[in-house]
Amino acid sequence: MNHTNTHDSSNSSTVTLPAVLQSVIDGEEIQTVNARELHAFLEVKDHFRNWIKERIDSFGFVENQDFVSFAEKSAKPYGGRPAKEYHLTIDMAKEISMVQNNAKGQQARRYFIRCEKKLHNVTGLIQSQVDQAVKIAMDGIMTSMVERQVVLAVESRLKDDPRVAVQDMVSTREILDAQKVPAKKRRGLLLSASHSIRDFCLQMGATAKRCARTGTWLFPVEVANKWKKAVGNSMIADHMSALHGQLKLNLVPMASEQKQGAGQ
Repeated sequence: MNHTNTHDSSNSSTVTLPAVLQSVIDGEEIQTVNARELHAFLEVKDHFRNWIKERIDSFGFVENQDFVSFAEKSAKPYGGRPAKEYHLTIDMAKEISMVQNNAKGQQARRYFIRCEKKLHNVTGLIQSQVDQAVKIAMDGIMTSMVERQVVLAVESRLKDDPRVAVQDMVSTREILDAQKVPAKKRRGLLLSASHSIRDFCLQMGATAKRCARTGTWLFPVEVANKWKKAVGNSMIADHMSALHGQLKLNLVPMASEQKQGAGQ
């Protein structure tokens, strides 16, 4: 696991944003962050071991899919069991930061979005593939069928990573997490809300994108906020009422939604 120089030093806080690492999860090398560093940056008062366990249990994160854990290898001067470390995917770290619901969480979430955009910048890859295709064609080896395969490979890469787009995207799970909808017993709401937002995107002339690798639907944040006002809040309220018997709910707006309200 190798550290990369991606610490954010834009503020004067003594605790910096966590470094982006390279970890192997489910046989694939992906970007991760150290959960203990994220815990320190978010200024969480709970003990790290209790905090990370509660986040994993509450939001249904899956080991070897959303994170990996391992025992710290460094020697302990006074003996005892080695500490357990966690490396989180960027998606998991972003969700945890968002639900922390404070300024540090918002700063961390924006930082992780920037990391994703850098990772998924495929311009260099596309240029490399095109240059190689031209070279082979000039040598008289490439056929039209191979050229078509190269084009399909490039298109597939773009389809797999919809967050290459400049605009910020959000998933249905992120929307429900921001509204503090409990992770348990919400599968039905996840499915119905996802269908509803896709239909709403069609009505608004917006584009919903699906990650081919994970199958997760992603929606423009601006459209997601409009859907919440038009349909989503009532859907969430009905679900929460059925779940807890509550008649009055104080739904928490997303950060970008608050900014929109302030600007009107």
